[in-house]
Amino acid sequence: MSEHSFYGRPLDPLLAAAAVPNQNLDLLRQRLTRRTESDAGFHPVRTISGPQLLDDAWRHGVDFCVLGNLARLLEGGTGPAERLGGLAEMRVAALLARAREASLHAFLLWEQRTRRVAEVLGSAGISPGIVLKGGALRYQVYPSPWLRAAADLDLLLPAEQVRGAVGALVDRGWTLHLPVAERAWSMRHGHHVTVWQDGFHVELHRAVDQNHRPTLSYAALANGALPAAELGERLLFPPLRQQLLVAAAHALKHALNIPLKSLVDVHLLVENGATDDVGETLAAARCEKLDGALGLMLSACVELFGTRLPGGLLAGLSTGRVRRDASRFLLSAWREGFFPEWLGRDTLQRRLAAHLLLVTDLRFVGRVGGRFLLRRVLDVIDRIQRT
Repeated sequence: MSEHSFYGRPLDPLLAAAAVPNQNLDLLRQRLTRRTESDAGFHPVRTISGPQLLDDAWRHGVDFCVLGNLARLLEGGTGPAERLGGLAEMRVAALLARAREASLHAFLLWEQRTRRVAEVLGSAGISPGIVLKGGALRYQVYPSPWLRAAADLDLLLPAEQVRGAVGALVDRGWTLHLPVAERAWSMRHGHHVTVWQDGFHVELHRAVDQNHRPTLSYAALANGALPAAELGERLLFPPLRQQLLVAAAHALKHALNIPLKSLVDVHLLVENGATDDVGETLAAARCEKLDGALGLMLSACVELFGTRLPGGLLAGLSTGRVRRDASRFLLSAWREGFFPEWLGRDTLQRRLAAHLLLVTDLRFVGRVGGRFLLRRVLDVIDRIQRT
């Protein structure tokens, strides 16, 4: 996960709502009220200072959007000053200008490095890479690309070309990520290989995750993909519906440890028509066994951002009352954060809580569990051999 990943502290309702670019001011005012009051939908929320709110926003990768929305909120009037919890005393305009400069600088540097990677792979005869996740979504669904934080680059390539792509970049001075260099089996069984240069990481994917996903293969995503003109047309952007499934697969791979920016991605995908065809969305999610993860993410978007979904979509993605209630208890983003704080940030208990819902699904055990266990066994063997 990136440095912005959620780390155990309960989500502040104002922070969540303000993470969406150009969020509705009425919704922001409601969430500001809910920071100090209790109602049927929210537990009482601990008082959080303005600096802490912005620190959490930075860790989630949504600081610029939050600052922009706070500026609009303060300008539009918010009612009693005590609701602001110290925000009124902050120089939001100055912080916004500083964050804008930092976001633009990071984006331009990312774009320059991405173009360089595309040129190296193109000169080596590698097929055009498909940009996954935030690197593509920042152009596809965000009002401005620099609004979406993205520290690395995820490229999906034909499986048989990954080794050649790694070799081409290493020949140009890139470094193979150390864990892969120490584990020969990773080049065969892992779904991606990471190379880096000057702190910039590139994940070269042979698959979206460890599963065999025919509708998310390179051939399937390339069919309907558009040239990434903003990146020199040596790369491709996948269709929005497939990007939605990629987001669900990514969340599942990380045991539903979802940073807020990823949920904003899903919200903006919905707002830009990724779920307009309910039948195709449901069929694709069920085909890839991602209906449970996608349903959880969309439910969270409705609660956090007021996302408008096509009729029947959530009902079609429902996984049954018992598992749904368990999801709300263990993973509720709108009550106690994605995980209760006592589970910690990266602990065995937290991972067990996340997998508890998944392993009850025999499809997960059959298709993912075997490969997951194989990688863990090989991991142990490697450690024993090194010691």
